This record gives sequence, C-alpha cells and structure tokens, in this order.
Amino acid sequence: MRNTLLLTLFLMQIILSIECYGAEYRTIEDFTYGRFEAKMMTGSGDGTLASFFTYNTNLNNDVYGNWNEIDIEILGAYDNYMQCTTHTPGSNNPLSFTHYEEVDYNIHEEFHVYAFEWIPGEVKWFIDGEEVYSQTGAHIDNLVYAQKIMMNTWSSIYENWVGPFNVDDLPVYSFYDYVSYYSYTPGLGNYGTDNNFTFSWTDNFDEWDQSKWTKENHTFWGNRCQFNPSNVVFQDGYLILCLTNLNDLGYDGDIPNDYIYGCMDDNAANFNPDATHDNNTCEYLVFFSVDISNVDLSGVDDNGNSFYGVYLQGDFNNWCGWCNAMSDSNNDNVYETAAILSSAEYQYQYSINGWDWHVGSAPLGSDCDYNTSDEWANYGFILDNETIYLDTYYFGTCLESSLSNCNVIGDVNSDELLNILDIVVLVEAIINSTESEFNITCIDINQDDNFNILDIVQLISSIIN
Repeated sequence: MRNTLLLTLFLMQIILSIECYGAEYRTIEDFTYGRFEAKMMTGSGDGTLASFFTYNTNLNNDVYGNWNEIDIEILGAYDNYMQCTTHTPGSNNPLSFTHYEEVDYNIHEEFHVYAFEWIPGEVKWFIDGEEVYSQTGAHIDNLVYAQKIMMNTWSSIYENWVGPFNVDDLPVYSFYDYVSYYSYTPGLGNYGTDNNFTFSWTDNFDEWDQSKWTKENHTFWGNRCQFNPSNVVFQDGYLILCLTNLNDLGYDGDIPNDYIYGCMDDNAANFNPDATHDNNTCEYLVFFSVDISNVDLSGVDDNGNSFYGVYLQGDFNNWCGWCNAMSDSNNDNVYETAAILSSAEYQYQYSINGWDWHVGSAPLGSDCDYNTSDEWANYGFILDNETIYLDTYYFGTCLESSLSNCNVIGDVNSDELLNILDIVVLVEAIINSTESEFNITCIDINQDDNFNILDIVQLISSIIN
C-alpha cells in the first residue's frame, strides 16, 4: 500500500509539472542492426530538442542492465551541431558516450539526410551520405538488444544541456520527409559501408501507417512535456512533430521548402550530387610544388637539426609553420602537396624545417611577388571555381623549374584541355619569340628537346585524333 501511494504521488508530481505538449512517433517492430536514415529539418528554440533514434523498450525491470539506445539529437538552442550518442548498460547508471558534430549550415533551416549504421561492435553516423563519427569499444559490444525506431520532440529540464526554456517561445516544429531502414546483410548487400546493407523499407509519411507506427502519449523524468498524439501531424508529405503549449495543439504554419543545400559544381572537391540548391560552399584542389635543388641543405637549422622537410605556408593555414608538409614522391627534389580551398585570393611561401631554416619567398618587387606594393614577399593566386596547378619555381625565385610537371603536356593555357586555344598561344610564342617564357617540358610536344613548328603540328594531330 505504501509503495502504491509513493508511486501515485510520484506520478502526480510529474503530471502537475507538465508545461507543454511534445510528440513521439515510434515503430511497432523492433530492429537489431542495420542502417537507419531520415531526411529531416528540426525546429529552433532554446530548451528544446528533436531526435531520430533507436531504443530498447523491453527493459524487463532492469533499466541499467538492458538500456540500449542510439541517438541523433539536435538541440534547438544551437544552429550548427548534431549530437551523436549511445547509451548502454552500466553497473549503477547507463554508460553514455556523446559527440557533437559541427555542421557548416543552419541545421534548423535546411533538410539533410541523417543516418547511423549499427553493426556488431560499431556504430557510425552519417550526414548526406558522408561518415562523420563512429564509436567502438566494450560499451558498443553491449549494444545487442532489438530496438524500435523513434522520433520525438520535447523540452528537457537540464538547462545546462539544452538551454533555458520559455513556453512563450512555442510552438516549435520539426519536419521529417522520410525514414528508411536497411537490414544488415554483410557480404550480400548493395548499400552503405562496404555494401553490407540491403534496402528493407521507406516511409514517405504521406499518412499515418498504423500497421507500422504508433503515436505516443506518455512522459518521463526530466521531460517538461507530455507526448500528445495530436502533436503528430501529417501534411503535404511530411511527418511534423509539434512542440506546443497546453492549449494550442497541432500544426499551424507554412510547409518549408525541402531543398538540399550543397556544392553543385561537379568539378569541386566537395561536390554534393544530392544537392538541389547551391549554397556557395564549393571547394577546389590547388596543387603546389617547389624545386629545392638550388638550396644548400648542408649544415643545420636554428635548432641544430639537419634537413627534415619542406612545408607550405599561407594565409589559408595561418602561416602555421609545420601544418602542411610537402613530399618528394620520385626523389627529384620537387616537393608537392595539395590543398582544398574556397574560391578567393591567397598568398603563400615555402619553407624548410618549418620556420627554423630557409624561407622560400618570392623576391621582393619581382614579377612573382603577388603584391609589390606591400612589404611581404609572397607568391599568390586567385582561385576561381576550378582546380589549378601552380607554377613550380626554384625555391625562393621566380625561375620556373626545368622539372616543372605539366598535368597535360601542351596545355599551355592551363585549362586542363588540349584545344585550339593552346595552338594560338604557341603560334604567338613563335611569332613573338617568347617561347623562353614557357617550361620546355610542357611545350616540347614531340619530345625532341626543342620547341618549334613541329611541336605545333604534333599538337594539332593530338587534338584531331
């Protein structure tokens, strides 16, 4: 009797403290292992969160011993983080491991595809098909119980986690375009990591599929809200989970655009084939190289070290000294590296042993000094929406290396193509006697160690054929 009274008082305390109505939608079926995906956009608001996760509801009166949960949670207080968490059995409390993954877009204003893969011994999280985080270890080895797929939105009492809550800021809406499940079929699948997953089903949320899902009506300790089935809404092909005050339930707003933002230039290093709208985040490869055969490497640097490396310095890496090591893959004294950069204007130098020895800057005031009006002797370039190969100079000079690599021999205008424009440039070089301005390796088309009309004939033949 006493235990019943205590339980009643506890439940009354929870009921009387309800400040809002949230929403939860969960599968009837339980799943063990697989790839779980949702295209979604969550609502913004301090003190609130929305989720896509799996959870073992069969605790058998042993919460600590049977807790299995894999989370994607997005906090309304922050516009650039996704939270990745696992909860697994512990002796006194469940073991929880959390990672905050920063994104380069407003997470409350764009739809993206979020996913996680659960296999024996490992969980991986993905955004738009790219793996962003993973967990392994003894705690993941205990992630073995079948779990339901769930989505919910609510407000936590723990303000140090979600921020301060104000009911006047409601409603907050979270939108789900679809959820997909892929079963774990190692060695037999055609999707996901190592093609270890096989498509099972997708729900596009055109309506409530009561054979697959339930709308929940409950709460739990730490939740300011009670889940209310009226806050699970289907409209215009979306599942909308609503977080509302106690009087104004349901959805009352405009349906957002389900654009997928990303880089749409297929020449970019970060091209997103799923993007429907470009968000000006494209980045491109820039290839750097320097010939150090003109440098005396006998002796030691300022710290008494002999030669150990060539480094790229620039405003794109904050002139950091040892961040971008270069390599000489074929032992010809030409050191190379590449960087992925956004379209902009950049300046750079090369150095040996970080900042502890030789600095290969452009001669001050020279033709390759990018900005002759300042005091800095830097090389420089403008990156304009394309991959570029920068000239290979001898270290600290404007003289192009005789070993300069041509990505395409004959591509004298450096557009990565052989065409009539290259012929025009070479003809002008012969007419104006300016062929010495070009690297002989790049313009000696017939490889007879000379540049003349025969090279142009060979170039024309290559283009035609």
